[in-house]
Amino acid sequence: MLTECRECHHLVSNQAPACPQCGIKAPGLSRRQRIISWVVFLTLLPIGLIGMFVLFLLFVG
Repeated sequence: MLTECRECHHLVSNQAPACPQCGIKAPGLSRRQRIISWVVFLTLLPIGLIGMFVLFLLFVG
């Protein structure tokens, strides 16, 4: 889906890693979408680390 780059306002895919015109990263993501992505990442990271630690304790300890 095409959306407007938040920096230069040219049309760019919302899945593009960078705007081909101005080079800004994640040009199709709104501020809200970026915040939600970080919240999800920071929530899942500790869960994954705790899971790995528990598996380590089960198999080694």
